[in-house]
Amino acid sequence: MTDEEAAVRVCLLEASSGLALMTGQYLEQILAATPAKQRRVRSLRGRLALEATDADVVITVSFRGDRIDIEDGAVPPLDAYVGGPYIALTELLAGRANPLIEHLRGGLRVRSSLRRPFFPNRVYSLLRLTPAPERPWLPWAVGLLVGGGVAAGVALAVILGGS
Repeated sequence: MTDEEAAVRVCLLEASSGLALMTGQYLEQILAATPAKQRRVRSLRGRLALEATDADVVITVSFRGDRIDIEDGAVPPLDAYVGGPYIALTELLAGRANPLIEHLRGGLRVRSSLRRPFFPNRVYSLLRLTPAPERPWLPWAVGLLVGGGVAAGVALAVILGGS
């Protein structure tokens, strides 16, 4: 890392909740361990509110390029909101839960502003522990399934057309 690319700082601004402290420590750990995540976080701009609905705790995580600010409460303007049980938020923060999938399952409530509709997913890609697995075989598998379906349809049409 060059001098002009100093480490991204995580700052707790008057944050005293356990969720804020845990979030700050986790972000510091993942940023210290991976230079690629440092680069990714520099491209993020926006505010994410995290609410532990069962613990009645809300924090705001503000991504500001070279700095991440964490503070108690929902600080407008928000670009995204994720709310749910505390344990579901810890799974999200640990990168083990995808916010959109958990939203569809009903485990989390996820909202985005119209300005940044994919902001929760970009934050998730930062938090995710390992990169998504590469699947070079996937296009071939889809092609074989489509080709097989077409072949079965043609065969069925020939069989039914001949009777």
